[in-house]
Amino acid sequence: MSKLEDIIHEIYIFPKEFFEKAEEFKKKTDMDLIALLQGAQGVYKAWVQLRLLGVVGKAYVKVVKGKSYIIFKGPPGLRPNLNAPRYLRANPKVAMFVVGTREIIKDTAEGFKVAVIAYVALDVMQEILQDHFSLARLGVKAASDISQALIAAGVGALAGVVVTTLGAPVVVAFVIVVGVGFLAGMALSHYDTKYHLTDKVVERMMELEREAKAGLAELGGRIEERIDEEIRRGVDAALSAAARYAADRLQRLLDDFLRDNLYPYRMR
Repeated sequence: MSKLEDIIHEIYIFPKEFFEKAEEFKKKTDMDLIALLQGAQGVYKAWVQLRLLGVVGKAYVKVVKGKSYIIFKGPPGLRPNLNAPRYLRANPKVAMFVVGTREIIKDTAEGFKVAVIAYVALDVMQEILQDHFSLARLGVKAASDISQALIAAGVGALAGVVVTTLGAPVVVAFVIVVGVGFLAGMALSHYDTKYHLTDKVVERMMELEREAKAGLAELGGRIEERIDEEIRRGVDAALSAAARYAADRLQRLLDDFLRDNLYPYRMR
């Protein structure tokens, strides 16, 4: 598990002030917490690759008898910490390398999945700390964060695929993926903040949410009134039926009494 994933999987309920500071930082720098952490992770991986392989080092992945290997090209002297020309792809020593277009896309997809989990978790916690919970506001903010992350990751991956296809060294391609993706994310955040795109959608969706709640409340009131009316009708009908039954029963008892006690004396 990566360092970023360790951070994401140990999420705590931060004070409300933390999110306020995070929002203020985002408005000033066009960077949010998740983008900053992922950018830092990318810089670290690029530095490790640069130290092991150098700027101009090249490599490719080859499958031999069902096993995947990473093959390095060029004189071994250019990579003093990687003396062998090839390593098993699962070897921890070369695990940080992202080689070829397929691995660029895979690595970008994994980073995006981590970002989605982090954005949703942070958005939920931030919404919980609001004075009034709004599902509409939560949904819009999460969708905005995820869509921006998706676009930025896609742009970065596309740039990496293009330069890799043109023959760029491994480290250069990875740096371009990280750098272009990070800058694309900053640009999206900048335009979102400048034109209040997410805020406008949040406002509209919360208005619709309020209207829906009011409509449901009105409908609930009507249903309650209808239920009360039906209950009253049912009670009235039951009381009326009970009264009729009691009167009929009393009349029968009276008739039986008169027949058994009065009519015999008349017959005499």
